[in-house]
Amino acid sequence: MSSWVKHHFEHFKRWREYAVKVYMATRDLLPNSEVYVIGGLLRIE
Repeated sequence: MSSWVKHHFEHFKRWREYAVKVYMATRDLLPNSEVYVIGGLLRIE
C-alpha cells in the first residue's frame, strides 16, 4: 500500500475513535441527546 493510502486509513481510524469518545461523553451528560458526525459515518446503537 502506498504511504498516501496508509496515511488516510490512519486518519479515518483516529476520526472514528474521537467520534466514539464524543458520543460516549455526550450520552453520559445528556442521555436523550443525538450526536451527528459530519465528514464520516458513525453508527452506534
